Amino acid sequence: MRHVFLAIFLLLGLSAFAQNPNRLSIRGTVVDTSNVPQAGATVMLLLPKDSTLASYGRSNDKGFFEFKNLKKASYLLKITFVGCLPIQRDIVPGDDGTVELGALKLKPIAKELLEVVIRTAKAPLTIRGDTVEYNASSFKVPPGATVEDLLRKLPGVVVDQDGGIKAQGQDVKKVTVDGKSFFGADPKLATKNLAADAIAKVQIFNDKSEQSKITGVDDGRKEKTVNLELKESARKGGFGKITAGGGLDGGTSGARGEVKGNYNRFNTKNQFSIIGLGNNTNQTGVSFDDYQDFRGSQSFNWNDDADFSFSSGGRSISFGGDDDESLSIPISGRSGRGFSEN
Repeated sequence: MRHVFLAIFLLLGLSAFAQNPNRLSIRGTVVDTSNVPQAGATVMLLLPKDSTLASYGRSNDKGFFEFKNLKKASYLLKITFVGCLPIQRDIVPGDDGTVELGALKLKPIAKELLEVVIRTAKAPLTIRGDTVEYNASSFKVPPGATVEDLLRKLPGVVVDQDGGIKAQGQDVKKVTVDGKSFFGADPKLATKNLAADAIAKVQIFNDKSEQSKITGVDDGRKEKTVNLELKESARKGGFGKITAGGGLDGGTSGARGEVKGNYNRFNTKNQFSIIGLGNNTNQTGVSFDDYQDFRGSQSFNWNDDADFSFSSGGRSISFGGDDDESLSIPISGRSGRGFSEN
């Protein structure tokens, strides 16, 4: 009897979900001019107001696609496929909560027009094999934003409080810039310091493990990787930023402040970066090990006893003072520099 009640309860729950007046499903099939189903077409849902990407997917081997449990609202549907004109449809939901689009025909494009279409389409993302490529300009971030801020805007990407990245449900192990490692092994070194407005595209894919690349033997292990493709202007010159802030903490420590900045210069052969941070809030931005990966680092520190220490390249100098000469608040700073030739 309990099984019967459970079955009835599940059916009622499914029925209530299907009849939810505030949710929407959209489905259709992508075909060519001969009505042959087209697998692998990129299907995107955009918000009409500002073209923000709401969701995306790909047509399956039967050309079918479906978006489920969407917020009931108007959308702009956009379908792209290599060698074909993009398809656009305005989606206006009806009363039943389901939009059936039927067969959507892709039309081939003449070769001489293909470059123009690619240049003007500016789709928020494209999918090629296992690579998802985001057009950075389609995702708005405030002035001075970092790559981390940009990643938070990308559908399918989650950035936690500590800056850890998940893409398509998997931990991102590596961040590269124009296909090259950004000095340290910690992805946060790039995402927290590089400027969002220097990025043209963000590519997410499964890369071979470092061991496979060294040995040339595929060990079957894959690393979720984010590649940041720079704008052409960022490759021709340097870019960076400096920020500062301060205030009172309301306690006995007095004023608190922080200043940080970075400068980067990249080209096809070399990478050069400087990152600096100074504060009295005990923040390091990235770990000391990350700065060691910059192949050279310095750190200095004062404490309440007026002890001072400085280290660089494995050498250190330190001296101390008595209580009468001690500083009122601890101040710490750290900087790193890196150069890589490929």
